Amino acid sequence: MAVKIRLRRMGARGKPFYRLVVADSHSPRDGRFIEALGYYDPRTDPPTIKIDEEKALLWLRRGAQPTDTAEALLKKKELLQQFLTAKGRKVEKLPAPAEAAPTVEEPEPKPEPAKPRRSRSSVEAAPTRRRRTKAEKEAEATAAEPQAAAESETTQEEQPSEEQG
Repeated sequence: MAVKIRLRRMGARGKPFYRLVVADSHSPRDGRFIEALGYYDPRTDPPTIKIDEEKALLWLRRGAQPTDTAEALLKKKELLQQFLTAKGRKVEKLPAPAEAAPTVEEPEPKPEPAKPRRSRSSVEAAPTRRRRTKAEKEAEATAAEPQAAAESETTQEEQPSEEQG
């Protein structure tokens, strides 16, 4: 049984609230879970993250694999670093935001020329497709009949018959 540490969505529509849970990888996102580890509320400023450290480290030791989002939350709470150092692995140090990298001054990009907007008058002036009435269709059909008859006579005259041959 593959076990994952992942988020379970809760809360009303448009007001998300997540629980960090340990669940079987085959169970649905908001379905059955094994144990709740904490919660994450992205709507507060700053977002609230509360995780039971003992339970999280226990499940990581047992082999539960965190999803990408759950892993990011565990890194923010520095639980993943604790787990990796206890296991003897090299910890990836994330650079501090202020000391990330020396800033290189880049020239400001030139603004692109604005595309001309279509005015309402040009939209109104655009030709519209109009359905032909029954009378117009009949008039076209009667006008096309003499032409079709004339074309069929010329094709019969040009083709030699097999009897003459």
